[in-house]
Amino acid sequence: MKKSKLYEIQDVAIQIANTLATMLQVDVEIIDSAHMRVAATGHFACRVNQSNVGDGHAYRDTLETGKKMFIDNPGQNPYCVGCKEIDTCDALLEVSAPIIVDDRIEGAIGMTCYKEDREQFMAEHLQESMFFLEQMCMLVAGKIKERTNLQKHLSASRMLHAMMGMVDKGVLILDQEGKLLEYNGIAAKELKLDPGIVGQPVNIILTGDVMMEKREYKVVIGSTVTTVVGWEEHFEDSDDAYGLVLVFDSIRYYRDQVYNMAYHVVPHDIRYIIGHSEYTVRIKKEINQAAAHNGPVLIEGEEGTGKKTIGTAIWKASQRAEKPFVYFNCASVEEGLLEERLFGATGQDKAGMGSDYQGTMGVMEMANDGILYLDEIDEMSMFYQAKLEQFLDEKYIQRKGSFQKIPVNVRLICATKKNLLRLTEKNKFRKPLYYSICINRITAYPLRKRKEDIPELVNFYIDQFTQRYRIYYRQIDEETLQFLCGCNWKGNITELEKTIEYMVNALPEDGVMDMKTVPQELFGMTDDESQIMTLEQLEQREIRRAIRKFGDSKKGKEQAAEALGIGIATLYRKLDKMT
Repeated sequence: MKKSKLYEIQDVAIQIANTLATMLQVDVEIIDSAHMRVAATGHFACRVNQSNVGDGHAYRDTLETGKKMFIDNPGQNPYCVGCKEIDTCDALLEVSAPIIVDDRIEGAIGMTCYKEDREQFMAEHLQESMFFLEQMCMLVAGKIKERTNLQKHLSASRMLHAMMGMVDKGVLILDQEGKLLEYNGIAAKELKLDPGIVGQPVNIILTGDVMMEKREYKVVIGSTVTTVVGWEEHFEDSDDAYGLVLVFDSIRYYRDQVYNMAYHVVPHDIRYIIGHSEYTVRIKKEINQAAAHNGPVLIEGEEGTGKKTIGTAIWKASQRAEKPFVYFNCASVEEGLLEERLFGATGQDKAGMGSDYQGTMGVMEMANDGILYLDEIDEMSMFYQAKLEQFLDEKYIQRKGSFQKIPVNVRLICATKKNLLRLTEKNKFRKPLYYSICINRITAYPLRKRKEDIPELVNFYIDQFTQRYRIYYRQIDEETLQFLCGCNWKGNITELEKTIEYMVNALPEDGVMDMKTVPQELFGMTDDESQIMTLEQLEQREIRRAIRKFGDSKKGKEQAAEALGIGIATLYRKLDKMT
């Protein structure tokens, strides 16, 4: 059987299909006029040199009529009727265009999307995609005509340049000698390239690490080294000048994407340190002092004293304010996973890798150039304390499973609710690490030492939660405010915040926050030594408790009067006075 004209340039067709697939991250097929797959990638790669008559109905009309095809509902489109894979088709979008030589249809090129992000990209750039597909068909047609000594329509260089402009990642194209031939705008931005770089050698080095199923590379241009993640395609057996295509994202771009999705924190600055007590003024002063330096910070304080807010306030007042702030709780990760979460882990560079091999970036690297907040540092084992100490000395990390040393510029802020110095005396915390992280030391004082800040904190949280829940608020009565000031707040600011949130949601229609809105469990938690109530205040408090318990109905008031040991008329008189 005589080979088709497409089969006569099968090596070129395979190169073009692979290039298209690498650049656009879609599956590509090149079909000849006899419905034979001359070249294919992805799902179809194993079907090269096979007929697509049974499963290629989408291309049938293109080959018969020479029309372009766009199918945004594969498996449901009328063109799919009769396809043997119609019930199992998982394609999301298909496009195809004919390869025409001298008014004769010699074949077609089709592109199929199986990933939602690629479907969205193709759909949003449909006109450009179809124009580009037509141009690639013309390139193949030109190669066919070149094979028969006819002038080709478009050069590969021009087409590759057009293709690079569409890709939403950095692209480098090198020749067989490793010299730069082409690059796109994203590559120029990420690698800081200038036009004079074309023709200069570029060294692309595999680090051996895999991050999120993509290979990691060092791109070396002159004395500049940039770390990127992506994939490459080699053309070592090609007669063309092209030797390698690298498609990539910078490691910084990848880090920023993951940070924004999983590690972004609310950037509370020093304005969120509420109050004007002696202790609060001291904390604000220490925050500004710590922000002016670059050494580690140790924040000590009881549960709920606002240590994280102090940490973010240091961050926003420092020179690293526009860089990442990564929060990590040392007690939230089991020992066996701590190394991977802190320092990252490389995936395995092999085909068919699963999620266990995709590779992850640790919080140390995620916080590069910014701040890493290590909460409950006292829960870290002695082994990992030693590794953290080593990082502070050497300023580099190694991902789990990797031999690569990665320089990291990160400022540590460590927090604990325990006395680390006492732990060092009991050999439960490494002394060298303690002295390394307490260069700047801040104490987050408990609320019982900041009683005079409570009214300001109460009003701050009332404003915050009434706006959040869109609840009408008029005022808080004096008795309720005094009651809140008299509680001992073992949970400190966090407990006060949650209490006010509850009380805001319990506000009556008149918008007055009174004792009826106070959570029941808060009664009996007042600090008797710090808050002395008058006999009248005590009496009014007990009357309110009785009314809350038995209700505001006539029967409820009769029961309340009996419980209080007073007559119903006396109760009514006292209620009128209270009103």
